Amino acid sequence: MIHDEVFKDPRFVLALDAGREDRIVSAQKGVAHIKLNATGKQQHNCEPWLGVNAIDAILQTYTNLQNLIQTSDLSGGRWYNTVSIGNIEGGDAVNQIPAAASAEIDIRFTDEFTLDYIKKKIKSSLVSGVEMEHCLGGEHFVTDESDPIVQTYARSMNEALGTDVEFMRENGATDGAFFKPFGCPILLHNPNGGGAHTNDEWVDIQSMDTVYKGLTTFFDSVLNKS
Repeated sequence: MIHDEVFKDPRFVLALDAGREDRIVSAQKGVAHIKLNATGKQQHNCEPWLGVNAIDAILQTYTNLQNLIQTSDLSGGRWYNTVSIGNIEGGDAVNQIPAAASAEIDIRFTDEFTLDYIKKKIKSSLVSGVEMEHCLGGEHFVTDESDPIVQTYARSMNEALGTDVEFMRENGATDGAFFKPFGCPILLHNPNGGGAHTNDEWVDIQSMDTVYKGLTTFFDSVLNKS
C-alpha cells in the first residue's frame, strides 16, 4: 500500500503493536533477516584437511558479522546492535565433512546504522564459498517526543489512565518502520498483555478499554484541529 501510494503525506502513524498502556514506544531498532548458503567439499573426517567444511565457513561469516555489527550494551538499556543465528543446517553424518550448509541470521540495529550500511557489512563479512541468498528488513525509527501530535497523544492517554505515560525504546520491529520515509511521527502503543506469538497470548480487557478511551480523546482532538 505504501509503494502503491495509497498513503500520501500522512500526518502521523499509530500502530497498536508494541508498548503497554503506560508506555508509548517512540523508537525501534531496524531489522535485517538474511539467509546464507555455503559450498564446501565433502570428505571423510579422518582426513579433514582434504575437504572444505561448509559449516565452518558459515560460522566464520557469522563471527565476522558479529565483529562488524554487534556492539556492547553501554547504557544498560539494551539499545545496541545484535547478531543472532536463528537456524543452521548442514551435514549428513558425524564422520563426514559437510559439503553444503545454510543459516538464517537475525540482525537488529540502532540509529547509528542504516539498512544499506548493514547490507554492505554483510557482503564484506562473507568468506570464500559463502553467498547471501536474500536480505529482508526495515529501518529503525526515532520519533521526536516533543512533536505536537505526539504530545497530544500522550496527554490523551494521561487523561484516560489518570497518570502520566512514559516514552520508551524497543528492540522489536513493527509495520511502523515502513513509514519512516514519510518523515512523520511514528507511535507504537498497546493495552497491557503478554505471551506474544504463543498459544498463551493474552490482553487485559480493562486495559484495552482504557486505551480505547484515550484513542477516542486523541482522535477527537486531532479532528477538531483539522
